[in-house]
Amino acid sequence: MAALARSPVRRSRPRLDNRSNDRAEQGARAGAIANFNEVIRLDPRHANTFNSRGVARAGQGERGAATDAVEARRLWPAIADSLTDAFGPGPALP
Repeated sequence: MAALARSPVRRSRPRLDNRSNDRAEQGARAGAIANFNEVIRLDPRHANTFNSRGVARAGQGERGAATDAVEARRLWPAIADSLTDAFGPGPALP
């Protein structure tokens, strides 16, 4: 049986996600947000990336932070506790 090839998206998303987190930790939020945007383009189902982008956006005072929090909760309801710590209880999900 042939080994399954990993798609370029699967290989590049984790590296870019890690670089985004590193930038955010260094205080380079604008660069981190740009990287998180690309990660989300590659994999729009990754709740942690929405969470991380939301935290970076909140640090910039951007209004889109709450939208990211809602999307992360929708994709992965278990993430709600960490998001509540960062953003407060937020709106109820439908």
